[in-house]
Amino acid sequence: MPMRKRQELRLVLLPAILILSFIGMASAGYQNWQHSQEIFLNTKTSGAAVTSNQCAFPVLVKLDGSSFNFSQARGQGQDLRFAKPSGTALSYEIEQWDSAGGKAAIWVKTDTVYGSDSVHSFTMYWGKSDAVDSSSAARVFDTTAGFVGVWHLNNDPAGTAPQIVDGTANGINGTSGGSMQSSALVNGAVGKGIEFDGANDYLSFGNGSKVDITGENDVAVSAWVRLDNTTDWYTIIGKGDHQYHLQYRPYTIWEFCIYDTDWRGAQKTHVPSSSTFYNICGVYKASLDSLFLYKNGERVAAARATSISSSRNDDLTIGKNSENNGRFWDGVIDEARLAKTAWSDDWVRLCYQNQQANQTLVVFGQEGGGQQFTLNTTGDGNGTTSPSGDTLISAGDTTDITATPNEDYEFLYWSVDSGTVQFGDSLDASTWVRLTNGSAKIKAHFQQFQHGLSAVYFGDLYSLEDSITRIDTVIDFNWEGTSPDPSFGINNYRALWTGRIKPQYSETYTFYIYMDDGARLWVNDNLIIDQWNNQWPAEFSGQIALTAGVKYNIMMEYHQDVGSAQVHFRWSSASVGKQIVPKAKLYATGYTGTRPVSYQLSYRFSRNTINPVYGDVATVDFELLDSTGIDLVIKRYYDTIVTIGDVNQIKAPGSYRLVWNGTKDNTFGGTLSKPYPYQMVVRAKKSGQTAEQIGQKDLEIINLP
Repeated sequence: MPMRKRQELRLVLLPAILILSFIGMASAGYQNWQHSQEIFLNTKTSGAAVTSNQCAFPVLVKLDGSSFNFSQARGQGQDLRFAKPSGTALSYEIEQWDSAGGKAAIWVKTDTVYGSDSVHSFTMYWGKSDAVDSSSAARVFDTTAGFVGVWHLNNDPAGTAPQIVDGTANGINGTSGGSMQSSALVNGAVGKGIEFDGANDYLSFGNGSKVDITGENDVAVSAWVRLDNTTDWYTIIGKGDHQYHLQYRPYTIWEFCIYDTDWRGAQKTHVPSSSTFYNICGVYKASLDSLFLYKNGERVAAARATSISSSRNDDLTIGKNSENNGRFWDGVIDEARLAKTAWSDDWVRLCYQNQQANQTLVVFGQEGGGQQFTLNTTGDGNGTTSPSGDTLISAGDTTDITATPNEDYEFLYWSVDSGTVQFGDSLDASTWVRLTNGSAKIKAHFQQFQHGLSAVYFGDLYSLEDSITRIDTVIDFNWEGTSPDPSFGINNYRALWTGRIKPQYSETYTFYIYMDDGARLWVNDNLIIDQWNNQWPAEFSGQIALTAGVKYNIMMEYHQDVGSAQVHFRWSSASVGKQIVPKAKLYATGYTGTRPVSYQLSYRFSRNTINPVYGDVATVDFELLDSTGIDLVIKRYYDTIVTIGDVNQIKAPGSYRLVWNGTKDNTFGGTLSKPYPYQMVVRAKKSGQTAEQIGQKDLEIINLP
């Protein structure tokens, strides 16, 4: 059994578990503080799952009575300090300090939160009776980092105006309106928050130049919210109706809206629970002419806007729309922010992961004290573990553990049956553990492989909507006069199968697809069959060398246009006669490849007949879910007439339209004439990949000029 002495402290936070460490030796400059505690930031997949570095990021550190001895610190936390490992002080703000209740919320400004990392840390110090308060919100929420206003909303809304304090140096303090009482200060998502009555309560922050963000400037807004009603319009934060605002629309829509020459809204359908807080964020990135909506740290919608409309006299408000003096929020708002910058996806995700109730970023380290604990490791009966049974581990040391599944099983997860366990940087079958608070029991869980392939069927050839999922044991279908699902029509659908395939012999395999209409096949992430055309029934094949017993990624897609429909998937090798690929060789889980680009966008053609004389145009509308290049190719037979757009120009997520007006470009030497068949062909590509033809539609041109 390999043992490792602790040379560096590497910790991962398990859900809802904080593990504290008291480090006796203080860094230079803090020798007179009696207590210290190292704090790690885990951005790996076991933590906040952020891959890029985030600079000048305010980290929320929350303490409670079960993990922190408040009696060791001064009454309001005046002796609290934070520093880098070098001893350089870090700016911080104490938002909440409740010694009696055993609660504290502190914001610490970090130089950098490193992506995919769990070893970088800073240290918290306390226990110095003559230390004076050094808390400063303005130093944490630095305007040079783009912050315009930060409102913790932890002030009494019935106090002396302006009641609501801005944490930035801009000092954009707010005044409460309506009938707010002191009782409106309630528990929020982070600390305290303010409850709005949905009738006339609001907060106003004026129309100063700092909040009057216009033109081609970036803007970001966010807040934690709880909504108690969904039957009306409800404003979270915004500047009137004609600049920028974050809101909820009746009855099911979150929206971030920018006004340029019209309202441009990124919208997400969702019915919130009246007992749940949600982190809602809107970001406008001017360089991309795009706005994005986020819910609980994930981007959920995008839209296009060319700029923010010019200056208006509407106040920035929280809890109502100042332009129409309505849309009053009904519920609680906490931790509202405004920035003149475009926060990245990782910044937004990190904010949510750090601030949510079961936060995953902050990990409190602990150093062992020479004790020995017993680790008991077992399997669930479908596999074994190493070491097995009881193992003695010195507190603070790590030991490697491995879970080995039985034949036809795979590792699923580790569970902690008793005690407190710190796992390594991954929760995979092979990892390491550390015991710090006593003996513990852990168990490895396994699941039997589900044979077949995971299937997703789409009821529209051009859209990602109307989908169903299932496991197909084999691919051997004839849908003549029917379809894969009763909810689908008999034409214009597609399917995607993913999983793994395990050959019995080490030899070259030939794969066959007999199809009507088109199909593609990837084995071991290699495209070996590519026939994405509308065609009569035909068989196509491709070859690849495989090694016995290895599970390879496999992905196959199929589309049905009109008419007969069938798809049959076979293989053969020197030792295997040609046959339908059997269920026993297919595994529905464990696929690690990427989907084709066509599953990152939806598109729809406007018409299949145009009359250029009367100004008709052919259009195709796209909704990109990820950054993608697109174009529209108009063809006569196999000759390109004109290409609209540029497939090599990668577009940001959002909505796009490509238009053809019936004219040709100079690269096509012939003339347009009615008797010939024409086609509209859609192509798409990801950055660094080859363009794919993802769909086509026949086009009739009448009354040619």
